[in-house]
Amino acid sequence: MRKKINISLVLAFILFLTCFAPGSSAKTAKIVGLGHNFVTLDGTAALYANPALVDPDDDVFTLEVGGQASIWNNGLPSSYFNKYLDEELKNDILNTIGDDGLLLKISGNQKAHMIIKNVGLFAGFREDGISTISSDIIDLILNGNKLDEPHNLDGTHGSAGIYLDTGFNLSFKVDYIADKLNWEEFRIGGTYHYLYGAFGKVEASGDLLVNCEDGPGVESDGVFELKYPRGGGKGFALDFGLAGKINDKLQVGFSLMNLGSITGIDPYYSEYTYTYDSETGEGDFEEVSDKPLTGDLVYKLPLTVNLGASYQWKDWITFYGDYSHINYDTGESEHKFAGSTEISYPWFLPLRFGVNYSTLQKDLIFSSGLGIYLGPFQIDAGFSDLGALFNNSKSLDMGVDVRLAF
Repeated sequence: MRKKINISLVLAFILFLTCFAPGSSAKTAKIVGLGHNFVTLDGTAALYANPALVDPDDDVFTLEVGGQASIWNNGLPSSYFNKYLDEELKNDILNTIGDDGLLLKISGNQKAHMIIKNVGLFAGFREDGISTISSDIIDLILNGNKLDEPHNLDGTHGSAGIYLDTGFNLSFKVDYIADKLNWEEFRIGGTYHYLYGAFGKVEASGDLLVNCEDGPGVESDGVFELKYPRGGGKGFALDFGLAGKINDKLQVGFSLMNLGSITGIDPYYSEYTYTYDSETGEGDFEEVSDKPLTGDLVYKLPLTVNLGASYQWKDWITFYGDYSHINYDTGESEHKFAGSTEISYPWFLPLRFGVNYSTLQKDLIFSSGLGIYLGPFQIDAGFSDLGALFNNSKSLDMGVDVRLAF
């Protein structure tokens, strides 16, 4: 029996890959508050930034649980959602997304961490996803059909994975290198991740053409390709990091994160093409192929390179600065520049403020966070983008962690 799917459902599936598979990069609430996973953060936050600093100087044992979720796009500020989109606003959206198309991404993670001296253990769910809808399709949605003018589907694609992430971290001080560099401290570290879960990929190509020859109709050579593993997937990933404390104020770090992938079990390939019935005036996507996929189906984790520094100006105030380069499974590449400040005055109520710029999102994102530290019992909360408070934001990011550390 042949299956048919309405075009709106196909487009909805593309959005589903990101909007209901929350994930792009795992974070802690402290990272959310600072606005970036800075490479000189220590403790549990270092599991997502620099494995060399997972062993904090102040604590021997740490147990933490928490979660985080976020959403962003590169073309639709929240202020547009309650407005009538006139031609000026429509053109503004199309000019903002440019040839890249509309990028959509939602991220989140749910996790538990435990650190005992220089050994870190973790388990939780991570979700990665990013999708793009071609600028031609966004133009079609905003401005309607253009008769006898093709709407190109190329560049419409999505990729997402939902998987269990468990593993361990080891971090060490290397006094020999510190002495050679005349630094106060030098650290190295690595993290191993075992990954098991599910993922899927979708890609569109070809054209849709609305015409009025012999009555209104649609011609199409457009194709939607869906690839997914029926048996889920498994794999592993590695993180590596270096960190140096040059003096009692200045610290630098470098890390390579998410060096790994998930390989699908029993991968399948489905192909849909658009058909139009001139008698009924209805169009549908029809499945023309559903078969085992030849070769491996691999989902690549967002490969990230981090480089940064921090400066402790006073005992109670620290400045952070970072650069990150991220490569996604779908082929997009992102450069991020971030700066932040943490004010620990009083010490039991640290305040955090940050800003970052992404070349994919093409916007400045402002963040804030708060900690409540009552001896060994600690709570961190973070919120970003602060522009959402004024109904003018392309993103929303929130996180809360509860921690026992001593």
